[in-house]
Amino acid sequence: MTTLEPKILEMTEFGPLVETDDGSLTIRHSGHGQDFHSTEGAMYEARELYVVASGYLDALCVGGETLHVLDVGMGLAYNAAASVAAWLESDGKRSVSMVSLEIDPRLASVVAGGGAPWFKGWRDAWLAGPRAFGEGFTARLQHPKSAAVCDWVILVGDGTKTLKSVTQTRFDFVWQDPFTPQLNPGMWSSEWFSLVRRVVSEGAVLMTYSVSRVVKDALESGGWSQQKIKTPGRKRHWLRAMPR
Repeated sequence: MTTLEPKILEMTEFGPLVETDDGSLTIRHSGHGQDFHSTEGAMYEARELYVVASGYLDALCVGGETLHVLDVGMGLAYNAAASVAAWLESDGKRSVSMVSLEIDPRLASVVAGGGAPWFKGWRDAWLAGPRAFGEGFTARLQHPKSAAVCDWVILVGDGTKTLKSVTQTRFDFVWQDPFTPQLNPGMWSSEWFSLVRRVVSEGAVLMTYSVSRVVKDALESGGWSQQKIKTPGRKRHWLRAMPR
């Protein structure tokens, strides 16, 4: 997320639709002016930071139990859609179960409707997840090469409350992508990371774009070890964390 000046294409109910460097589209929030995704490339960020750098893509390539993904701050659903697309384009050796947390019911409805304006230019594998929703915010996809399935559920409301309702899952990957700590401090607090720590597996990986000291300290206080990792793009570092 950034406040750089990309090309504005049109207005949406959530704010201006803007073009990022890789041609994919994001939204500049009408309330606080912050973009949902990096102007370096919304699609690039979703795949390289969350799907690839986390090890999720590698995990799809080996057999095993269902992979559980927690998508914090679903927003425009880039990270979730990238996760589904990577699964569809894998050999289908394992199933995936993903929970997205989103506070704005309007945004969840537009994503689950499958026709959001920022979906323009998405290839079929990226669109498959949003288009799989029926009534409500639950989707299921069958892998084209195997019996594996991908379940995707959007939980709408305050993230702390909705995450507490998830009691039977231990997440293997966490996409930590709310708006910045300055705008959304509760979702970057030690209390939040402590709550997430209680619902992840011992080998879990948490990925986030923020490398600020306040985030590092909150992770450490919340029971995580963290490290900066180098990036191939203009943003020099991302953050990867694992439960202690």
